[in-house]
Amino acid sequence: MEPLNRSRLIRFVLSRKQKTGGFSFSRTTPPTLEDSYYALRTFEEIGVSYNNKKTARYIENLGLGGIFSIRNTYRFLYLCDRLGLFDCLAMWKEKLKSQTYRKDSLEDIYYLMLSREILKEKTIFDDKLRNRVASSKIKIEKLRYIPELSRQIILMKKTKIPFNEVMYAEWIQKAQMPDGGYGFLQHSTSFMETTYHALKALEILNATPLEIEKCKEFILMCRGNEGFGRRMISLPTLEATYYAISNLDIIRQMRKLRR
Repeated sequence: MEPLNRSRLIRFVLSRKQKTGGFSFSRTTPPTLEDSYYALRTFEEIGVSYNNKKTARYIENLGLGGIFSIRNTYRFLYLCDRLGLFDCLAMWKEKLKSQTYRKDSLEDIYYLMLSREILKEKTIFDDKLRNRVASSKIKIEKLRYIPELSRQIILMKKTKIPFNEVMYAEWIQKAQMPDGGYGFLQHSTSFMETTYHALKALEILNATPLEIEKCKEFILMCRGNEGFGRRMISLPTLEATYYAISNLDIIRQMRKLRR
């Protein structure tokens, strides 16, 4: 297949930009925090500088109104950081300390870690969070959900909690589907975002997919005229496009290690 066309990717992302600021799922839908996040993440991945006053105003006015999850808090903080909304970041540095989240959820702990990294917090993990991550270790035969497993691996590595890295890597490697991608579970349908979670986990474990070229082939087969879909023969979205570009970059780095 032909190499990625950077100008097409830029054109696709900009086609989702709204006149009032922010980015949306389609040309005819209102802007959202989620789509704005994936738009700017894609720009970051392909090395495009973007600082639009209308988009900055849209994010600033959004102010996390109606946003209830730490994942969306992280997306909001990322956008503030990228768009230079440093007053918002300063405000949320204090607000995040008093915000209540489900600390028993590994997903919440994961996005709390990312949020604190953006805010340049010196202490990302306190003892309570570290103990919760340590208690999340389960027997290898009980592993099931790939996105959750990926976050667990990243958190255990970040907190220097010992675990059997080889067994975790082998489990993920065996979860690769015949089309080269990964699903939410072993032996399930491949999607772009679940392939990303599998690759991120393998990357941090210094491992690669058993069929690395097949994985790349799956990603490229999800490409449309401009952006990427989450699976073969699906409409391109900002989310899937970001994951596709990230996946290809991870594979590029993995192939260097194999040489």
